[in-house]
Amino acid sequence: MEINKTISQAISEVRQIRATKTEKIAIVFVNPYFVIGGDNFTVQEFVNKITTEIPCDAIAWVFPKISRDKDIYNNAKFPGQFLIIKAN
Repeated sequence: MEINKTISQAISEVRQIRATKTEKIAIVFVNPYFVIGGDNFTVQEFVNKITTEIPCDAIAWVFPKISRDKDIYNNAKFPGQFLIIKAN
């Protein structure tokens, strides 16, 4: 999954910080999109998939009902966002 690759890259980059006595965390924002008319997940299916398949230390998401069908750009919907945190 592309999200796991991005989290791994963020962890790799945060490990390069040479601060001492500091907790380092990798933070990734995920802005999923759904192609209009395509074979897509429902929002709930996508949330379930991410929350069960992405290993992380903290996760938050927002998919407001008002924006689920309105954020349309280039034949795609962008209904919400995830915030994924992984401690180093």
